[in-house]
Amino acid sequence: MKTLSKISIKAATFLKWEGYDIDKVKHCMTLPDFSFMLCENAKERKVAGVTKSLPYVVYNPKGYDISQSPY
Repeated sequence: MKTLSKISIKAATFLKWEGYDIDKVKHCMTLPDFSFMLCENAKERKVAGVTKSLPYVVYNPKGYDISQSPY
C-alpha cells in the first residue's frame, strides 16, 4: 500500500461518502500515527476489503476524530 501525502478528487469523494471531514483528515495526515493509504494491486484490495473503484484505506489506530459535523 502507498501512503498518500495529498488528497486527490477521487480520494476526497471517498472521504465524503464514508462520512469523514476532509480538513480533519488533511490535518491528521501530518501526525505519525495516522495514514491514508491507496491499495495498489488486487491482492492488497482483497486483504483490505476495498473495491477497485475506491481503493482507499484509513488507518487510524489512535481514534482521532475525523468525522464530519452533522451540521
